[in-house]
Amino acid sequence: VESQSIDDNGKRSPSAWGNSGGDSKNVFEPHLKRLKAYHEEQTVTINDIIKRDRIIVKIGSFLDPGSILRFMCVSKSWQVQLDPAMKSDSIWSPLCVQRFGAYSVREWLNDQDEESTGSTQISHMNLYRQMSDSNVKPKCHFEGNLHLGGGKIDNVACGWVSVVERSNGETLRSVLTSVGGEIKYVSFPVVELRILIQNIGIADTAIEIPDQIISVDASTRRRGEEMFEITSDNRMLKKVYRADGSIFSPIANSVSNGMNQMHGNLVKLRLFETAVLSVSIHARACPTTTKFRQRANFAKTLLNVRGTTVPLVIPIIGPKR
Repeated sequence: VESQSIDDNGKRSPSAWGNSGGDSKNVFEPHLKRLKAYHEEQTVTINDIIKRDRIIVKIGSFLDPGSILRFMCVSKSWQVQLDPAMKSDSIWSPLCVQRFGAYSVREWLNDQDEESTGSTQISHMNLYRQMSDSNVKPKCHFEGNLHLGGGKIDNVACGWVSVVERSNGETLRSVLTSVGGEIKYVSFPVVELRILIQNIGIADTAIEIPDQIISVDASTRRRGEEMFEITSDNRMLKKVYRADGSIFSPIANSVSNGMNQMHGNLVKLRLFETAVLSVSIHARACPTTTKFRQRANFAKTLLNVRGTTVPLVIPIIGPKR
């Protein structure tokens, strides 16, 4: 509907802003300008976000260490602007506790305080780096009473091996086995190993520990030799525990048989999760634990990482032969 006005002669004529001769957009131009200015105020660029430390710290709290480092390497400008926020203790302190545990972190800090003479406090990012370089293991209530050694696959997994030693140090045990086609109990030297495995760097998927025969290398310069786990006696079959000693719950791939295995996998470990394998090794020619430590070179466990099987080799540190 066009707005009309009456001229001096009494005739109706279209108004200047409503007729075809006028420019109707002139009426809406001020509104369009205000709307455009409003949208410009509401537009937030990535540069605006990275300038706000509080937002960056919140984003960083959802990332793993590898993702944080990749995030800072996008560009030089990002690295300069993100450096203070991404090195914040509020980001790295939870990561230290998640990987190493509160007990190990506290013990490490106490040792640092005793050794340091200055008053400078170490940042939690450097704390994480130092503990990672030293391959510090998380507190485990189900490890053996004698620590043998540790090893790792960089940015993938760490492993530590310990042994459950008897008070007298002897290893002879009665084992059900087949001798000459007859099933009977025979005295074997048996060493119970506790292998602690932790996922330290794979965040996008889980590390799988496949069902396998755990072995300990006992090779010498003259001949190769391995000690294998005992599978003939059900009492000594391999078991999987959590770090606190509780039984690891069956993974989702156990369906019909009710066992903790399917597709050959024992357990899956998400980032910073740990599992303890309790394995009985037939320690040939090792009547005592000390002799086993002298003969053993390393324990080897296979891991499935993104569909690729890789060995986790854990050197065993023993007394001099």
